[in-house]
Amino acid sequence: MAFESLYNTENYGGFLSDTPDHMVLDSGALFVDFVVGVDTYDTALAAGKLIGSTQGAVTFSAVPVMRQPQVNGVKSKAKGLNFIESWETSMTGSVVTLTADAMEQLLVASDVDVSDDFWDKFTTKYYVQNSDYIDSLTLVAKVTGSQKPIYIVIKNALNIAGIVSSFADGAEAVIPFTFEGNINLSTAETRSTVPFEIYRPKAEGSVSGTASTGAAAQGTLTIDVLPTAAETITVGSTVYTFVAAVDFNAAGEISLGAGLTTCQANIIAAINGTDSYNSANEYVSIADFATNDAILTSLVPGTAGNAIVTTETMAAVTNIFDAAVLGTTTAGAGDVVAGATLTITIGSETFTATSGADGTFTIQAVPYSTSAGYTVAGAGTGTTGSITGVIVNGGEDTAAGVVILS
Repeated sequence: MAFESLYNTENYGGFLSDTPDHMVLDSGALFVDFVVGVDTYDTALAAGKLIGSTQGAVTFSAVPVMRQPQVNGVKSKAKGLNFIESWETSMTGSVVTLTADAMEQLLVASDVDVSDDFWDKFTTKYYVQNSDYIDSLTLVAKVTGSQKPIYIVIKNALNIAGIVSSFADGAEAVIPFTFEGNINLSTAETRSTVPFEIYRPKAEGSVSGTASTGAAAQGTLTIDVLPTAAETITVGSTVYTFVAAVDFNAAGEISLGAGLTTCQANIIAAINGTDSYNSANEYVSIADFATNDAILTSLVPGTAGNAIVTTETMAAVTNIFDAAVLGTTTAGAGDVVAGATLTITIGSETFTATSGADGTFTIQAVPYSTSAGYTVAGAGTGTTGSITGVIVNGGEDTAAGVVILS
């Protein structure tokens, strides 16, 4: 009997759909005394905080110095016995520009004489003063999927490499540096403070919606008898067909389930797009059944909602919409607003969009919120209003909301 080996075709790579949104690219830039939340890349450049132009990689290192006590009877490293003695923190790289400021920062314990008309004279000392430390050295680097950079900060930085460089024909002078981080015991920092900080931007998403001055049209669906297979309801442009539970496997279908209550829940799931196959209806949302009645609401306020189709082909005469179109339960009124300014304010930053001709808008690059969401303020033709939009993690869009301008 012949034995045939099987080739494993499984791909075990770690690439995910959101991988391109979470990569740190390129070398970044190093700034002295950069204040996170106040400075930006552009303002720090303008303020002369750049330490210099770098060559090659800039490497950040934060390595814990571990200790594990020896205990009789414990023959291997043991969980729970690791203690962090300290954090060894550094930023290494090389600069190819040597400004006066860079000289002072690279030369440990520098002493500068600027009295000459033509030269600044740099010497050094045999001791280090607190003023020789750089309060913060910050690497600013690009993160894909975000409009904001990542900040890596080492505190109370001191270049322990001094200045070492070679000068040769056909080559530029390159000066390596090794800045180490230190805690500052003369301030409010405690002995347990670590000498580095990393600020990673939150995932970003967007808030979408429609600006309107009116009320949304509503209609009522009554289902008090279990429908039968092949009967249909039509909502907007989508026809939903009732099928037996064992046959439910495609968009446009509603499972009859095991009884009336289950079937009602499946109607809700199909229209709102929360079952396994159907996407959310593009025209309406539907509330849970109260007894045997469920209210459908137009996603966009205004009179246009009064034309959204709601029909059925059910045999039971009590299984029925209150009308062939929305607007009987609540009439749609008013209209969408074009050119309205929609804003979300988070701290000192404002995110803005303008509604289009159909009233729709999308506010981009809003940081993900773990809370209920952010208030979207709307202003158009002298009116104001607000909704709450929830930002979805990973940069995904939220379900469309509505800003009512009144």
